[in-house]
Amino acid sequence: MVATPARRAEPSTVTVSRDAAGRWFVSILVEDPTVVPLPPVTPAVGVDAGITSLLTLSHPIPGVSDEEGKTSACVTCCATGA
Repeated sequence: MVATPARRAEPSTVTVSRDAAGRWFVSILVEDPTVVPLPPVTPAVGVDAGITSLLTLSHPIPGVSDEEGKTSACVTCCATGA
């Protein structure tokens, strides 16, 4: 558990539940107006595990995949540092 400075807030949702082992759980949702959204990130890349190629990307990435988005085990390991 992490201790944070006390703030006054009204809960918007409170959920109390009990699992099959008899343990109780409480979830409290509050809005924090001090939270700042993260900056936008670069576009995402879809990854598909293939049969004829280890991985296929949704679009090609120079130095990582060929023009069709396909990678090999060697290229993938070298690009990720694994």
